Amino acid sequence: MEEIEEQIVQFLRQELFSGQQSKDNPIQVIREMQGWSGLMSRPGVMKKLQNERSQILVNLLKITEKIRSEFDSRSESVYMEQDDEFTSEGIPSGHNFKIQVIILIK
Repeated sequence: MEEIEEQIVQFLRQELFSGQQSKDNPIQVIREMQGWSGLMSRPGVMKKLQNERSQILVNLLKITEKIRSEFDSRSESVYMEQDDEFTSEGIPSGHNFKIQVIILIK
């Protein structure tokens, strides 16, 4: 069984984690990983792919931080443009927002 798991690990490394895509688009890699969730959930495979999974997490955290800083900088500029009085006029309304989101933006 161990030999089969090693072949699975090599296959998954080649299919999912090799190349530039795992660095540039970790969200796509996660989507592809979901297709292999049965194999990925095996304890031996999980352990052997720990480094690759950690790298995907690091790349996701970098993207999240980039989005957060971009949001903060844009939000700050909107706030300052409105003479220190924040309004929700520029925020689009939608029908699919959860009630908590609607309350926050109004």
